[in-house]
Amino acid sequence: MKQNVHEDARENITKIIDEMKIYMKEEIVLNSNLAYLAPRCKNRHAECASWANHGECEANPTYMLINCAPVCKTCHMLDLKTRCPIPPDAVDALKPGDLNKMFERIVNDESYDVTVISRPDYLPGDDITNSDYKIGPWVITIDNFIKDEECERLIELGGLEGYERSEDVGKLKFDGTYDSKKSTTRTSFNAWCLDKCMEDRMAKDVAARIEKLTGIPQTNYENFQLLRYETGQFYRPQ
Repeated sequence: MKQNVHEDARENITKIIDEMKIYMKEEIVLNSNLAYLAPRCKNRHAECASWANHGECEANPTYMLINCAPVCKTCHMLDLKTRCPIPPDAVDALKPGDLNKMFERIVNDESYDVTVISRPDYLPGDDITNSDYKIGPWVITIDNFIKDEECERLIELGGLEGYERSEDVGKLKFDGTYDSKKSTTRTSFNAWCLDKCMEDRMAKDVAARIEKLTGIPQTNYENFQLLRYETGQFYRPQ
């Protein structure tokens, strides 16, 4: 985007724009590792250079490093893997075979009211011709896992957060994230259980119970997504 050059700071802003051009050519366009970012790395506001002159690249990095990347010289930050890297000491929550072990543990735990819909294989002694479940991926239901009062509270918390029309993942955006779009195959409403919601006692209790059930720390999964279906709403295949 063409940049505004204000008379009271013409010299400084012009210098920033000249440095930006050199940066874009030498460090991005001619860099085989970063050239793929060149079409996406743009000043997305006419005041980017002026803001950079006032120190906003350092003062307001959340906006500037992405939306004014050329003048801030941060085109590399448009790659999500660079912006949000996986810590080098990160450990996988599940290793090969662990998912199957988790399901085996759950279905053999008598403290849960489990019904097996399908599983990868039959158990020893099962009558294959008269089995209660089918061969397939693990699919189970657990009745009474959440208490009635907890259900009511989660529904209430969703209302406090605000239910909005559910959306699907849309097109890839310039900053490496994805846009959202309304879908004709998913017509529910949803609310994310964020900060205040996740601090609620009952929400914490449910989260702790899920952590115990799966054996996976809460840091490895996202916040609750609370869905509301009204009469006639659905989520169906494409």
